[in-house]
This record gives sequence, C-alpha cells and structure tokens, in this order.
Amino acid sequence: MQAWPAEQEFVWSVLRERFPWPSEKPAVEPIAWSMDFGGRELIIDVLASRRLRIVLEIGVFHGGSARQWHDAYADVLVVAVDPWRERRRAARPGSFVERQPLGQRYGTQLFAPNGLYDSFIASLWDYRHRSVPARGVGIDILPQLHAVGLQPDLIFVDADKKGDELPMCEELFPKAVSGGDDWIWQDGRTFPIRGPVRATALRQQRVLKHVDQTWLIDDRPWTWRERSAWLRRLPWAVGHTIDAARQQLCGKNSSGKPIRGRSDGS
Repeated sequence: MQAWPAEQEFVWSVLRERFPWPSEKPAVEPIAWSMDFGGRELIIDVLASRRLRIVLEIGVFHGGSARQWHDAYADVLVVAVDPWRERRRAARPGSFVERQPLGQRYGTQLFAPNGLYDSFIASLWDYRHRSVPARGVGIDILPQLHAVGLQPDLIFVDADKKGDELPMCEELFPKAVSGGDDWIWQDGRTFPIRGPVRATALRQQRVLKHVDQTWLIDDRPWTWRERSAWLRRLPWAVGHTIDAARQQLCGKNSSGKPIRGRSDGS
C-alpha cells in the first residue's frame, strides 16, 4: 500500500468511527451487479492509471459501482454516501428494476425492510476495511465529511440524476475530479444531469468528458485511451439515445415511469 500522510490516516479513522460497519454480515446474498450501463471504464481507467486513493461516492444503491472502484486499484478507499431508504412496496411491473434480469432476481431482497442497506453491507463485506458506509442524504453528509478533513481525489455522483450535490462538492472539495452516471437519462423533458455538469466544468475550467452513460469533469485533456473508449461505445450511446427518445415519446422517463403533468409545449 502506498504511503499516506498521517493527517489523512487520522481522518480515515475518524470516519470509520463515525460511520461504523455492523458487527455481523447481514443474512442476505451479495449482489454482483455493477449497474454499469455504459462507459464506466472512463472512471476505472482514471483511478487505476493515476493511482487515486480516495473516492467519495454519492448515491450508492447496493454497492455495485463501489466494488468496481475497489477492483480497479488495490489501495482505493471508498466513502459511500446514501440514505438507503426503506422501500415499502415491491418493484412496480415494468419499472427499471423489473426490466433488468438481476433486478428480477434480487427484487425481493432489495425491497425487503432495510433491504438496500443490508444488500450494500453484504456486497461490500470483503471490502469493509477500505469502505465507510456514510448513511444519510448527500447534502447533509457532505459538510460532515469536510469538517473532519476528508479530501477525496474523485467524487462520483449517482444520486437523484439532477446533480444537486455538484455545487456543494465544488465548494467543499475543489481539488477533486468528479464524475457520474446518467448522461443519457431523460426525465420526459430533457437530460437533467447535463446542465449542472456543463456548468460545473465551465466554472472550474476543466475538461468535460463523456462515454455513453458516464461523464467526467477532469483536470487533464482527453487521452487516446479515453477517445478510444468513446469511439468503441458510440454505437451503444446512439442506441441509448434512441431508446431515451422513444421513452420520451411514450410519455415516460428513462426508468419507465409515466411523466405527470407534461403538456404539449413542455
């Protein structure tokens, strides 16, 4: 493991004490589902090639992407922020979870009482010494992380698809590069993540990169590997864009939920 400043070692110990792991692994099945719907190699290559140490992930679900960060680079530490809210009903027929084979397989587990949190803990159990489960809403947890001195190298935003956390991340952690999912996710009217991401990149005077569903605001120019990934994923990106347009025409967002209150002029 690479050398690490004593100050950051102290910060990590404080975080582990403030957001402890359960003493026992939940009696649920780990879920080996990355939920990578295109382009996440953009983030993985940055972690691995630059040896970035601390990832702050906002919106973790059952931990599929967090496992990817750990597998990308053996020294990665992940601060996982998510409220892991209770799901009080089964997955709706035709919903995002029900349309995915693995979602169908684990739907009962995910929608059980405390199912999301238990699934995350079970799925990341083997990485528990290099992860912190910071349970709470991002805008409430981020100031707490900053107050104890956390300085992430990379922030991955995958929460409400609107990028509401981006301004706070920019203020509290200005040195971190940031990325996320949902570049081709539409809400029935527009692609909501794109505006906040573009505005952040412009304010920071950084390079905006996107490969299929994944985006990255970087302090370095495109590399040939990133350009190759963009080109390789281009057919899927076009397909995802067409699917998004088709869903929009049917009055649904990319998760398959009907859009309410949409007028012809919206």
